[in-house]
Amino acid sequence: MTAIYKRELISHYGTMLGWAAGAVLLGFEGLFLWYVNFTGGYAQLHYSLSYLAMVLLPVVPAITMQSFAGEKRQKTDLLLSSLPLSAYDVVLGKFLAALTVVLLPELVMGVYPLLLSGVGPIPVLSWFGGLTGFFFLAAAAAALGLWISSLVENPALAAALSLGALLLLYFLEPLALYLPTGAGATLAFFLLLGLLLGLAAWYFSRSRLLTGITVILSWLAVLLVYFFRQEAFQGLLPRLMGALSPFSRYAGSFMVGLFDWGTLIYDLSFAALFLHLTRENLEKRRWNA
Repeated sequence: MTAIYKRELISHYGTMLGWAAGAVLLGFEGLFLWYVNFTGGYAQLHYSLSYLAMVLLPVVPAITMQSFAGEKRQKTDLLLSSLPLSAYDVVLGKFLAALTVVLLPELVMGVYPLLLSGVGPIPVLSWFGGLTGFFFLAAAAAALGLWISSLVENPALAAALSLGALLLLYFLEPLALYLPTGAGATLAFFLLLGLLLGLAAWYFSRSRLLTGITVILSWLAVLLVYFFRQEAFQGLLPRLMGALSPFSRYAGSFMVGLFDWGTLIYDLSFAALFLHLTRENLEKRRWNA
């Protein structure tokens, strides 16, 4: 994993990509600090991070687009498959390298309270809490970007798909307001989710029996809850869709100065899921090579 990590860092900072990503994050954060804190008169520095979350939308796809799609395009993915490394080593090495590109400008942002201490009292804890939440949000976004990059062979397409997926997550909560709030709509959503779980079981196991059991059990569980607690399904769909977005969870906690362990755990779980899916894609390509 260490060799992959170093190789990826050299790739990022041997070109303008890593430096440009850091410059974009630092440049926009400086602009947001000026607009929110100096012009707006707010002492809470973490407010500016709410705007910086938008900058992740183009930055993360730019960082992750070459991770696997570029390897396939240059045919170097075959070399990775021949190395005495597990798929997890490759995925984690690339993932940590992508996070390092985000972490380095965050380390620079960590000295902002010291630089601004002469202006007035700075709520340091909320600032570092906001930076922590921002880092975990970037981890979730980077894991999604790596997974998409492992699905395609064109880096530009990987960047476009990653941007589209992140935009959907970013606007998921506002879009959820347009969803029906009735219990029937929520029931239909969970039944569809059960079908998707069945497809996931088929994707990983290729077992019709396991697929059928997964779908039937999930549908039975949903129908039983709906039969006994139908009122719990009322208005649940918009709330659920909003809660699924890492950006919405970040906005409801760290952006308002709250340190939320639940959001951090969700981001880690989100990242772990897509890193595992990326590993599965790598293993399939390795066996099919």
